[in-house]
Amino acid sequence: METKITKLFRIISSIAILPAFLVHFTLYFLHTKFWPDKFVYLACAGIVTILLLLLLSKIFNYFPNNYGMSLNIKNKDFLYILLFFGATVILWYLYNYLIGIANIIPWYYDYPSKNIIFEKLIIIAILIVLAFVEEFLFRGYLLNIYLEKLNPVISVIITLLISSIYYAMQFGFIFAGFMLLYGILLSVLYILKKNIILTTLLHILGYIFIFIVIS
Repeated sequence: METKITKLFRIISSIAILPAFLVHFTLYFLHTKFWPDKFVYLACAGIVTILLLLLLSKIFNYFPNNYGMSLNIKNKDFLYILLFFGATVILWYLYNYLIGIANIIPWYYDYPSKNIIFEKLIIIAILIVLAFVEEFLFRGYLLNIYLEKLNPVISVIITLLISSIYYAMQFGFIFAGFMLLYGILLSVLYILKKNIILTTLLHILGYIFIFIVIS
């Protein structure tokens, strides 16, 4: 039920997510050829935003569905992840086939160091952090907020549109189109299990798969 506390939280927390997007806009134009740098800045901006949301939750004593954070994971949940990851792989190749190009992400990093494996591991580690940040913000925060007032379909559509803007700014509209479809899988998994730990694991697998394919 909507209360003055939850309404005030919604208003203030919506302002709290702006720093991540402001930092993103600035760094997008400062770092156009070094994707790992962008990943670091995006991850840091996202972490700062999450800390702001948690601080607001503490102040208002209001945690929307606990942001989907739960360690109640059963063995069969990993089967869900495998099934959804299989769907992700199929979606990736189908999307690439339909748009008629091999790689949908412009990748400009040339790995200047001789230790390419180490650098790739660093990028994967950053992608893991970024996957958690995005799941917390898009599923744990936004989707939960909308689910409290709207039906699941409308909630997912609004969340996906907002997240698509984020991906379009970073990687362009072609990749944003894929992430919109991928976001449907992530959102369905969240609605089924109400746990962003599971969606984060799926998100991580998806990012690592894409990184391996395109690098």
